[in-house]
Amino acid sequence: MEKSIVLGDLSNPENVKNLTSYLKDAFRDLDIIYSTSAPNGNIGASRGRTCLYNNSGTYTIWVNTDGGTTWQQVGADLWEIDGTETQLKTADEIDMQSKKIINTLDPTLAQDVATKNYVDGQIDDIIAQSDDVGNAANKIPVLDSSGYLPNDSVDTTALKTASSEYIMGTNYTQQEVTGGRYCFFPQIKMDTTDVGQWEAHICSAYGTANFAGWTTYRTNIGLKGITTGTNDIMAQFLYITASGEDYWLWALVNKDTKEVLCMSGAPDHNSYGNSNDFIKTPHPYWQEDLTNREVVLIEKSQAKAIQNEAKEKRVGVLEIVKEKYKIDFNNTYTYEPMHTGQYTPEHEPVLVDILPDYVQIRKLVLMTDKDKTDKEKRRIENRAKLEAKKVENKNKKQAVLNKLNITEEELKEILC
Repeated sequence: MEKSIVLGDLSNPENVKNLTSYLKDAFRDLDIIYSTSAPNGNIGASRGRTCLYNNSGTYTIWVNTDGGTTWQQVGADLWEIDGTETQLKTADEIDMQSKKIINTLDPTLAQDVATKNYVDGQIDDIIAQSDDVGNAANKIPVLDSSGYLPNDSVDTTALKTASSEYIMGTNYTQQEVTGGRYCFFPQIKMDTTDVGQWEAHICSAYGTANFAGWTTYRTNIGLKGITTGTNDIMAQFLYITASGEDYWLWALVNKDTKEVLCMSGAPDHNSYGNSNDFIKTPHPYWQEDLTNREVVLIEKSQAKAIQNEAKEKRVGVLEIVKEKYKIDFNNTYTYEPMHTGQYTPEHEPVLVDILPDYVQIRKLVLMTDKDKTDKEKRRIENRAKLEAKKVENKNKKQAVLNKLNITEEELKEILC
């Protein structure tokens, strides 16, 4: 709004009064008033006028609300001008009204807003890593038009796998294999090259007519070595795991002699990949007759420590246990919940909160020199017994051949 005034004789009090009134009105109509004094209660202006208040170098913006001397600060606690930069401070949402935020820098701190340039760069880096054969674990497979992963998009290094281990002497026992349907075919090895009746089965009644079958798919392993504790047979299953967090180290023990009949170990519960029901299948030996047998679970932290040792040495957990440890039958410990390997739909880990009362939580102790000497003595004695048994069987067989007056080759032809 434009205003004008005709100046007359300023010695005339009336003309001075008119000039003063004019200047006040003009001041009120200024779009922005600059002041070094706080406007509220001190400066009169038209309603809606704006005042830029310089408070010793800190600038704030005020708006007149009544056409008098009442002012309200604009965006209190939102804008702060310190003379060198203007900062927007708010705890509320900012509606950009379909406008861009421009001329920003790439983020450096965790809570900085990301720019398009930064995001595009991150995506390019991920794609580059995905295409790098040396970084197979970082690959991001994309489904093809048929809904399947394209050929050569996943290799064994990109799968999260774990190993379950099983060891057995002469006492044949069925054990449920951790990983179940996610298992690869097992690898078998013996701890000696002795000649004898080594056995490994996925299902066997082993000399009994009272074997009860099952009607749901299950992954089992049954092993039999030559002599318990000296000529053991071991199996190892590689399987795909979703967790691998806690190491379950089990043993089946003769209650009277304290002889370890078999052991198994895996970084998931035995129900994982099988029934996924740890109540119905609480341990690997749940299908065995446990009369006069004790089921032992090695204490959680110690089992994990032995697993880590095995990783460092690149050997099996049960190999370390067999070489260095024995079970401490003098003490029991409180069970600490462990992860099954399963997750809820909300991605929460499923824990085994309790175990059957008959499962004993125990620890392993290092074998003494005497323990190792006694163990070697038993190995030599069992070896001698085995050789003596071989000679006895050979003599019996020859006696039968002599009685029938035939040779071994002739016997083979008859049997065929």
